[in-house]
Formats: sequence, C-alpha cells, structure tokens
Amino acid sequence: MAALTSAQSGNWTSSATWGGSTPADGDTFTINRGHKITVNSDVRTTNGFGDIQCYGNLHLATGAKFRLDGSLQVRGNNSVSSTGADNTFSEGGTTTGGKFSAEGNDIIFEVNGTNSEQHRIWIDNERHTSIDIRGDYKRTNTQLSSAVSAGDVYISVDSTSGIAAGDWIAVFFDSDQNDIHVNSDEGFWVHDVDSGNNRLYIRQFVSPTATITSVAGSTITVDNAKVFRKGYKLICDTGSNRKTATITSIDYNGNKITTNATFVSANVGETLYQTGAEREHSVDDVVEKIATTVQTAITSTGSTNQLVVGSSSDIAVGDTIVIDVDNDSDAGWNYDSSYTVSSKSGDTLTLDRNIAHKHHAGSIVQILDRHIIFKGVNSDVRPYLYVEYWTSTTDTATRHICIKNAEFDTWGGNSNSTYYRGIMIAGYNSWYDGNSSDGNRDFASRFQGNTVHDSTGNTDYNGFSFRHSYGLQVRNNFAYGNGSMQRGFWFWSTQYDPQVCNYYSTRFAYSCLYFDAAYNVYSDISYNYLTRSDDYGFMQHQNATGHTISHNYLLNHEQRPLYIFYQGHNTTSRRYYIKGFRAWPYKGNRDGTSNFIDSYIDAKWFKRWFDDSTDTAIVSTTRYGDASMSGDSNYYSNPGGCGLIKVYEANFEYDKKLHIGYDSVCWDQLNGTWKGFLMNDSSGLYWSDAIYVPANTVVRVSCKVKGQNNSNYSFPVLYAVDNQNTYETGRWRTQYSGQTSRLDSSDSKVARSIGFWEQDQGSSAMRGAFEELQVTVSAMDYGYMLSYGLWPTSTNLNEDPIYFTEPQVFFETPRKLKSHTDGKSAVRSGFTRAKKRIGGTRL
Repeated sequence: MAALTSAQSGNWTSSATWGGSTPADGDTFTINRGHKITVNSDVRTTNGFGDIQCYGNLHLATGAKFRLDGSLQVRGNNSVSSTGADNTFSEGGTTTGGKFSAEGNDIIFEVNGTNSEQHRIWIDNERHTSIDIRGDYKRTNTQLSSAVSAGDVYISVDSTSGIAAGDWIAVFFDSDQNDIHVNSDEGFWVHDVDSGNNRLYIRQFVSPTATITSVAGSTITVDNAKVFRKGYKLICDTGSNRKTATITSIDYNGNKITTNATFVSANVGETLYQTGAEREHSVDDVVEKIATTVQTAITSTGSTNQLVVGSSSDIAVGDTIVIDVDNDSDAGWNYDSSYTVSSKSGDTLTLDRNIAHKHHAGSIVQILDRHIIFKGVNSDVRPYLYVEYWTSTTDTATRHICIKNAEFDTWGGNSNSTYYRGIMIAGYNSWYDGNSSDGNRDFASRFQGNTVHDSTGNTDYNGFSFRHSYGLQVRNNFAYGNGSMQRGFWFWSTQYDPQVCNYYSTRFAYSCLYFDAAYNVYSDISYNYLTRSDDYGFMQHQNATGHTISHNYLLNHEQRPLYIFYQGHNTTSRRYYIKGFRAWPYKGNRDGTSNFIDSYIDAKWFKRWFDDSTDTAIVSTTRYGDASMSGDSNYYSNPGGCGLIKVYEANFEYDKKLHIGYDSVCWDQLNGTWKGFLMNDSSGLYWSDAIYVPANTVVRVSCKVKGQNNSNYSFPVLYAVDNQNTYETGRWRTQYSGQTSRLDSSDSKVARSIGFWEQDQGSSAMRGAFEELQVTVSAMDYGYMLSYGLWPTSTNLNEDPIYFTEPQVFFETPRKLKSHTDGKSAVRSGFTRAKKRIGGTRL
C-alpha cells in the first residue's frame, strides 16, 4: 500500500495524476488544492482504496464505479476570506477549498470494511468545503412550457410522455438560485392528460370530493355539497367529457352547485375534485413524477405477482419498487412492500414474488432506484455521510451542499457515535437570498430526489437527518424503513426556514417525519405523504411562527398519526388528510391551541362515531380510537384552552368543527350541540377555556348536557375556577391537613393567592334528555383569569357519548366592559334564571 499525492488535475487511473504512480488496492490519497481528480470508469479493487484527504475535488462522472475501504474527508481552507468569487473549489486555484462531487448516471460509490472502522464520507467543519452530487433524473420529468398562475386548472409542459392520470407530480424551481423567501414547490395529482396540447390537468394534493348524482345544465346535484365553497374550481371526468368549472353559488340544503360550465349526463356518477394551482410557477420550472398509482386493486394477499400501474415508463426490469400499503384492513406498520420488477408488458409489471398485502386502486407506487448509488457492500460495513456541524452564519456561503437524485442502499447504522449513523447534514450551510447585496448568499443548498432503504442497525439517525439547518431545501425524497429504522426524516434541533415538500416516508419504528423545530415565516412543510409508522406519523414540534404547513397525508399509522408539542398559540395548518390510526393525535400540555382548517380526520380502523354508523371496513367495533389526547388534560390543572387541537371545516364541511384534546374527542353536531367521547381518564375534560374577569363582576357559566338513557355512568360537572389556584383551592390557608372541600367564591376566606372552586354536577335528569348546568361566581375585588369547563368524572363514559352545548359566559355588571369580554361573554344586568331540565327527544 502506498500513500499517493496528486501532482495535477487528471483521471484517477492516470499515473501522471499521482506523480508517476498508479492507484492500487489499499492505497491512501491526498488531493491537493486546485486539483480535480475524475473517475469515469470502473476502478473498484478487491478491498477498496484507503483514506482520502480531499483538499481539491474528487469527481465521479458517468460510468464511475468506486470502492472505498477507508474514510473520504473533504477539507477546506479556513485562512481564506468567506467572500469573493472563489467561495468553493475552483480548478487551478491555490486558495480554494475541497469538494466531493458526482454528476450523471451509472455511478456507484461502494464502501467496504466493518462497523468499527467508521467508513464514511465526511465534509469537514471548515470554510470552503462542499459536496455536490447531481444524478440524472430517474423518474419521469419535463418542464413547464408556460408560466402557471394561481387558479390554473392545467399546466402546459414540454412533453406529457410517461405521465398518466393519477400520478403524483411535483412542480419546482430546480436551481442554485432558489430564493429562501419563495415557497416555490407544489404537489398535484394528475387528473387527466391532454397529450395533443401537452397539458396536464391537475387536482389539488389534498382535495374534498363529492359524487355527481344529477345534472341540469350548469347546475349539478352532488351527494355532499358542504365540502365545497363558492369560488372553488372543480374538475371531473376525462377526455371529451372532462369538465372544469368555477362555483358561482351553492344551495347546501339541496346539495345543488351552480357553476359557469355546462355539464352533461355522462358526468353523472363521476367524482368532483378541487382543481387550481395555489402557487405561481415560471417557464422551465421542473415537473417531476414523484409516484404512479395502482390501477387494479389488490383485493387478496399472496394471490398474484402482477401489478397494473398508471405509468411505467421510468420503471425498468430489475428496479425495486414500493407499493404503499393503503387499505382499511391492516392496522400494523412493519410491512415489507418492496418488490423487484422481473418483467413488464406495457403498464403491467411482473414482480419477483406475489404481492403480500391488499392495496386500494390509487395506492402510490414509488421507485427506490437512482442513477447515483451509495452503498455498503454488506450489512457489516455501516458507512455514513456526515456534513459536519457548522454554526457561523458569516461563513455559510463557503459551504455549498447539494445532494440530488442519489440512492443510499445498505447505508448507515454505525454504532460508534450518535451522529455517525446514516445521512446527516448538520449546521448552517449556504442558502440563496435574493435580497442580499453582498453576494454572500449565492447558492441554495438542497437535498433533493434521494432515497434511503435497507439501512443497518436499530438506531435513531439511520434515515435522512438534518441538524440545526438554515434555509435548507428538502424536496422530492423517499425514505423506506426496514422495520428497525427509527425515523425516516429527522429535523433535529432548531431549523430555520426549512422547505420540506413532496416526499414520501413509510415503515418506520418511531416516526416517518420528526421536526424538532421549524422557526421563521418562510418555513414550508407541504405536499408530503407519510404512512405506516409504529408510534407517530408526524412529530410536529416547536412551530413558533405562522409559516406554511398544508396538503399533507397521514395515513394508516399503527398508533398516532400526529404528535404536536411546544407550539405557539393559534398556529395553523391547512388541508390535512388523516385516516387510519389507533390513537388520536396527541397535543402537548404546554401548548396553546393548534388550529387545523379544511382538513379530514377519521379513525377509520374503529367504529365510526361521527354518525354512529357501522362501517364494515374496520378493524375493531369496540372503541372509537384510544389513548390520552394531551399530556396534562386534568380538569384541575388545565388553565383553559391548553393542549387542544381545533379543526374548523372538519372533514372539509363548512359547518362542522372537531376538538381533539383533554382525553376526549368532541364533534360539533348540526343542531348546535357537541358530541363528546372520553378516551381515557375520568380526570380529563370535554371542554376548557379561560376568560379575564374584571373586579366587582359577577359571572355565570352555563351549558346543557345529555347522556345515554342508562345508569352506567356518573354525571359530568360544569366548573369554574380561578386558574391561579385550581385544585386544592384554599387548603393551605384554612386547614393544613384533612381538608377535602374547596372554598366557593362566596367564602370570606377567598383572596388573590387562595382562589375558589364552583361546580354544578348533572343529575338523573340528563339521562336521555338535556339538563342545564349553571355555576355562578361571586364578584371579587380584584381582576383574575377564570377557567371553566366540563369534566366527565366517569371513565364509563369512554364507550358512550354525551351531548352538550358550548359553555356560555355572562357578566353581571351595571356597565358594559367591552374591552374585557374577549368575545367570549355577554353582559347581563342580573341573573334570575335557575338550573332546569330541558325537554326534548334523544339525539
């Protein structure tokens, strides 16, 4: 084994490149500054080459096959200023830094050795270090031939070849100058292909749907008009019967929609979707097919190895595909749904084994293969790629990171350190800022179009991990777990303005997507598809600002589809589609309310509870979902409105709301009442809120409750409490031990530091009929925050719903204190009503 040093730029195999020596098995290398060493053929040796110190550029071109049995370390030049033209490697330069690059296709970078030897690609934490991997597109792609405006119902492309109805496509600006301030990525489903005009008709990624039951010119009747709004653009049918229309008015009672287009009888029975782009796109933006779909449902397991897909033009014999396990009968997560294509005829694929699971028509089909492959030669190697942690914002422009269209196979799982596990991009690296005048923000670092699969070892960082990034663009990637990998995508620590769009993640033991934080207003987490995790589909933490989170699918997760913690109050997400889960989304107890708008959520695997219907396509008929909703849902400690998810326009319907939290799920019925289910703990809540009460103000809180006409439960309690002291109110000022009662608001001992508790518990009158509960809070000589809510008191209520009206707050005061009502209360001159039973039929 020899230690070789580059003498000039040149080909890896040329002896002149290495000062007269030819590389041999086990040799080690130093690539000097300004030297570009190119590999463009198969240079793999028996064991592989040894350690490489790269101060210049190691470049893999089309046809390169390389085997490493050591460490590739890319070095920089900290002595050079961070500004100027030579921010990164420049051939022939004497002061520029190092770069590892690859471009083209048919490229393989293999790593040989053992776990203990820590084989790796290491991008040093020095100025002027870069990695630039740009594989040719494996998946079908084209470009926009015309600009796209918001609301457009189709996109014009250079070619529609290889794209079919039902395909998932991404539209984006594929450039080193993709501005951090612009959310330029969008995902669509292809509704119809007009190949004659090179047009792709689109429908929105998460869209409400309805079925047309009759037509009368421009007016159509549908099975459910509530999912649409005036102004929506609709699309249905294909070919000559395809219709696009804008809604001009809606008769919700009659389920009639009037549009600006004329429908025909052939449209009856067709599904309506919402169409229309939501973002602007420019000429020559890339259109990439992310996935195709199953055309013929797989209705039994192990019976066929034939799969019909929408478009197979980019799937070759020998490719590995993954079929998303989208069905209503399997409640697990660890499903091997990868197959090798052994032959194909048109769009029918013959796979290497019979299909092991049921799949709906429309289930997505992804390709794992890419034209640049990083792989361990066996599962014992456990190589990793690490962009070392860098925290200086001044010098980020010198660190260009681009990994595009690469496959990581049998990669990761090294056990020698926390971070040496898979693919980790750490710290601040270059981003593009069009508003910057100093030229120091001139490159958009990105992680795009990559796949990871068959990682080794049961560790946290085996998938794609990003630590403390700034302006990093993460798009169009695919993470496929192997049953032991913990996370598909882990955004660890703080993330500033991440743009994470159009990726697919499935089969992970902990979470398909884990976000520790997403700070700043330019963050964008949209058009993503997460399925089949064990614990959590999407862990959504530390959303501190009002950035974009929209159009995300969370499907078929073994436990919870969503886990929200440490959120800013009133953070908002839009257009989620959540279906198939065992436990309802979890909301952290230290969080303000999280709002979801125009989104769909249904347990599906369990008995339907919205409408009490029996759905045959479910796993369990005994429960309505399971487990606690928030970390501190207790009636005696929740300060009001904390740990709550509010869904407006629930299941896309304009007049429905859903509350998830406090160990309960509550659905807003059409008649103005809530239908509540207790999921876990009798100390939980159906409802909680808080309001400021000014001094010298009497308060009354009231609501109506109705339970089932049986004796299986104790009665819920309406309560009101000073939220500064909510549980053992008054105990330590009135009696140090043995006290079981609380002070009510009229007690003379009540003071600012002691607080009070008022409650009114239901009675047998609420069995099968509405009963009104009321609490009256005496005037205090100080202002305070009043928490109030409805407490179940009984775990027996976790099988049967109760109905209740939203608690109402009234102030009794001689003057109207408008600034103190918070929009949650009304003012009364006096209280004369008493608690009473309200008659009526059972809901």
